[in-house]
Amino acid sequence: MDGDSDCASAAGDLAGAAVAALRAAVDLVLALELSSESRDPLLALTRGMQVQARRLEFGQLGVWAELAERDAPAELLLRGLPDLIAVERNVTWRAAREEARAVERFGPRRAVTGEALPPLFPVSAAALADGSIHAGHAKLIADQILGLPEPVRAAHGEQVEAMLVEHAKTMEPRALGVLARRVVAHLCPDG
Repeated sequence: MDGDSDCASAAGDLAGAAVAALRAAVDLVLALELSSESRDPLLALTRGMQVQARRLEFGQLGVWAELAERDAPAELLLRGLPDLIAVERNVTWRAAREEARAVERFGPRRAVTGEALPPLFPVSAAALADGSIHAGHAKLIADQILGLPEPVRAAHGEQVEAMLVEHAKTMEPRALGVLARRVVAHLCPDG
């Protein structure tokens, strides 16, 4: 028995049921007889799989945020969320740090009083949640906005985010980066 099915059967709760449903959905896709499909259904399948993979990746940010909120890294004698991500996902610390940064930027937040706060980049978070952009787009958008001087960011950050997210839905990240740099140059002509 593998780790995720052990977790799902042991948990017996909503989280366990969600993992079991994900596993069943992936098993269904893996069992498809692709050779009998024509090009258009295969293209639709790959597009649909990509959207769902992006949505699942975004959902993971919420799980990491909740674990960080509960101070799980310290309970497990780890230095912080990047270390927990590195251990749990078996990735490099650099990749784990990038994912932890995504949690900070696009994941759910709470005030000290416990009230829910919107993500730092709510338009990007919504687009990640619906699968219309991927993490590379969102990182690029956040990096560009955070690179703006504070007065410019305060005055134009939300509009820049919304505009770049809309373009990210149809542009690959390199082209979006060119557009983002042009927008920044327009807003900050003196650099």
